Amino acid sequence: LVVFLAYVVLLVISLLGTSNKRFSKKAINISILIMFLLSVFKDGSQMPDHNVYKSAYYLSNNGERLPSLEFSYALISRFFGPFGSIGFNLVLMFYSAIFLLTFRKILLKFPESGPSSILLFYSNAFLIFGLIQIRAGAALALIYSTILIDERNFKKYFKWIASVFLHVSSIIFIPLKFIRKTTIKKRTAVLFLIIAFGVSQLILPLVKLIIDFIPISYIQSKALTYMLEERMQSLKLNFLGPNFLLRFVLFIIFVRFWNSFKSTTERILLYFYIIGFYTYIALSSIPEVAFRIANSLFLAEVFLIPIVVSRIKQTKARFIIIALYSGFQLIVNVLFTSYFNYTT
Repeated sequence: LVVFLAYVVLLVISLLGTSNKRFSKKAINISILIMFLLSVFKDGSQMPDHNVYKSAYYLSNNGERLPSLEFSYALISRFFGPFGSIGFNLVLMFYSAIFLLTFRKILLKFPESGPSSILLFYSNAFLIFGLIQIRAGAALALIYSTILIDERNFKKYFKWIASVFLHVSSIIFIPLKFIRKTTIKKRTAVLFLIIAFGVSQLILPLVKLIIDFIPISYIQSKALTYMLEERMQSLKLNFLGPNFLLRFVLFIIFVRFWNSFKSTTERILLYFYIIGFYTYIALSSIPEVAFRIANSLFLAEVFLIPIVVSRIKQTKARFIIIALYSGFQLIVNVLFTSYFNYTT
């Protein structure tokens, strides 16, 4: 209920920010503050990972550590340990601050669409990375910031190192740093979509073949966990399900309006989404890995959808389309996934 109430509040704030440009920055700041409070003071009892994080916090302060989490989480937990039970909320605050403040900086680069982008951000990215996968969220924010915002090399390298420190799987996104110098044509995008379906039939035996050669034991053990038969069956990707069909429709729309994405930043975000969709299909036989990687790149839709919708001249019509889409996505995530219906 709180998640839906927060959405209604953000809807009003977003509407005010969209209709009044002078209120745009304030709308983004207020929205970020609301999400920050939600992420720090949430009741995560029915969310995946929350109880794991809580247990790991107390274990870390008793001199132990969960091997399934990075050493960085134990280190951060011990730092806030002297604050007792409140210390766990401070840990959540630490990860949330990195995630939300970094994305605030990116949102402010899109002043015209920023307020409406908040709705898209909240209905998917925030639910996944702000409330549940908090380590991945903080790391992902640093990765997006590094690639999208031109900064000095020292700062960029520091952010890459920090992202791996917060979530070691960030290593797999390092090749994305070269995407700024890459050009993908519309025809190539469609061709790779066909190839992705072919790869999906071959990827499982290929991964099983190379998994023993992964040099980092933590990533190797994670990969083996994701490939457990019961986990793969419980999270099987449905190509006729609402999530896939929604992504497929967006893929078609983005390809159709390929030339609408003109700036370097817009092109990078477009490539993120396209690569995310390829990953979603190609790794579909290992659904948990497919979901995690693809969701990280699907975050680009927060900025891409408003760019496409901006072709509509009427401001109210643009806002209604984004409100309907984000509302639908919120309902799917809350009612039809395990994000808010998790049981152990």
